[in-house]
Amino acid sequence: ELLLQEEQDGNALEQITELLDTMGLLVEILPTFLTKMRAGYAEMAENFPAIVELLRQMNPGAQILLDHVPNPLSGVSVTGSSVITLGQILGTVVIPANLLIDATAEEYGCEVVETVDVPIGDALHPTNEGYQLIAQRSYDKLRAVEHSFRDVEKGLWYEDAVNYVSSRQIMT
Repeated sequence: ELLLQEEQDGNALEQITELLDTMGLLVEILPTFLTKMRAGYAEMAENFPAIVELLRQMNPGAQILLDHVPNPLSGVSVTGSSVITLGQILGTVVIPANLLIDATAEEYGCEVVETVDVPIGDALHPTNEGYQLIAQRSYDKLRAVEHSFRDVEKGLWYEDAVNYVSSRQIMT
């Protein structure tokens, strides 16, 4: 396609050169990038469950929310039609990390807040709308907690206070 464009406007050669430079840079840094990603995942796999376990021991009745790891590069490729996208490469770590989060949440009775689909702004962090979406989903998870007090009806003005003291085992 770019070669046909070169015949038409003479601009494609510059685009091809830029693309090849970008691909060359990716080929250079990709092995290091993958090694660091996998090392980061190995560290997470070792430490994350232990951290959640400690949180659960310190707060046995607390509701703990865990966020999934979004893939900010999902759908991004060098050429737009690459066989494998940068998102798929990053997914080799993001997907196992999210499976680890799911397994840890199940083991320690935590809730998972889905963040995989939040809008990403700077290729790493959510946009303001993304943060708002995460906050709303977290709030919804917190509000969905069922309490065990049959004498406290949902919606009563003191329901939140009863849930608060109960979740912290101040009163049972």
